[in-house]
Order: sequence, then C-alpha cells, then structure tokens
Amino acid sequence: MPPYTEVHRVLLTLIRASKCISSSVLEKHFLTILKELSPEILESNHTVNSVLNDHISNINVRINQHGFKIDKKNHQVSGELHYIFINTDNDSIVKLNTQFSPKELECIKVLIDKVVTSEDYSLKMVVAGQVINGVLGKSLEESYSFINRLIDEGWLVLSKQDHVLLSMRSISELKSYLIDRHGVTTATNMGRILLCKQCQEIVTLGYQTGEDDAFHYKCYDVYSNGDPGVNLARVGVLPDTL
Repeated sequence: MPPYTEVHRVLLTLIRASKCISSSVLEKHFLTILKELSPEILESNHTVNSVLNDHISNINVRINQHGFKIDKKNHQVSGELHYIFINTDNDSIVKLNTQFSPKELECIKVLIDKVVTSEDYSLKMVVAGQVINGVLGKSLEESYSFINRLIDEGWLVLSKQDHVLLSMRSISELKSYLIDRHGVTTATNMGRILLCKQCQEIVTLGYQTGEDDAFHYKCYDVYSNGDPGVNLARVGVLPDTL
C-alpha cells in the first residue's frame, strides 16, 4: 500500500469540509497543496488529475473500513465531475442521528419524501417550512432556520426561485435508501426514482422520453449524439433557475 502522507490528510480534510466540490476547483486546491507539501511530485510526468485520483483512491482504502467514501458524480446539468464525501452505510440516513435528534431525523425523512414525490422533485421554501412545522412544531422562522441548516450541511440546495431540492450529496449518499423506499420507474413499475439510461444514476434534473427512458442533460447529448430528439419531457426544475 502506498504511504499515507500529509498530502492525503490535507486533501481528505478539504473534501470532507467541502462535502461536495467540483473537479476544477479541487484540482486548483490540490495543486496548491502539492506545491506546499510535496513539490517533487510536480516534477514527475503525471498530470495533476491523475495524481489527485491516485491520492483519492489511497484515501478511500483507508476510510472505507470506517464506512466512508469519496464518491465521484457528474453534475446533472453541467456534467462536470464532482467529488463528494459520503457515508456508505446501507441506511445512511440513520447515521445523521449523530447530528440531529430522533425527531429531527424523522422530519428529514418526511421532507425528503415530499421532495421525491413532488411533480418536479422540488418544494417551495414555504411548503418545506410547513412540513417542518407539521413534524417538529417549530415556528415558520425556526423551520426556515432548520432548512438552512440542511442546506449548510450539504443535504439540500435552494434554487433562485426559492425551491428546495435534493443536493448531489444527498442523491449520492442516499441512492440505495431512495430506491428501496420509493422504487425505480420502469415500464411495469410506477416508482418515483428515475435512473439515467446512460449512466444509471438518479435523475432529478434532465429529460424523460416518450418511451419513459430518463437522462441527465449531458448524458442525453452523449446518448443522442447531439440529436435534439422528440417527445422529450423535462424532469425537475428549469436548469436556469438553479
């Protein structure tokens, strides 16, 4: 096994603190880390990206035994690669118990259910606040504060039009939970979870064809070779509102 160095430790701290970070931003930070801690690596013929991925693979070997992983997912709209620090437990949502009370945990489950079962996989902020109020009995101000806490923790994102959506982190970490709880949409099953025909990841932003196949925006471009297609229905909120 390659040695575990200070570069690995700083890189892990950065990704864990960021929760979800784009490859372009991470590579810039990683380059700075290498210049400060291990400049000799930059003298090799390897690209920064390849060195970064080697370090992440080594980190994953160390943290997998503790139930964690640095996952890699493409953004549903831009297609840009992101690195996400996730819990790999089969019931990841239970592990939130270390951050939230049992009642708050139940509230998060209800909120996620409401988002997933909504027509466009989003909830207006005021509706999300009402959900919090209904479960926790908090005031509207306290409910908004709780939602903002979930946004700060990387579980939710807020659109420009004040719609609450599942984040890349929650979709990645809770994939198995969401599929088990809500089922996958197929020709014979009316589940709520759409899986991209191209990459097999969950789709909450993208297209659905007349044949009920789902795609992320960039995945459809690859699949169709740029053909605009026909009978495409939008999945999720409009991309320019994010």
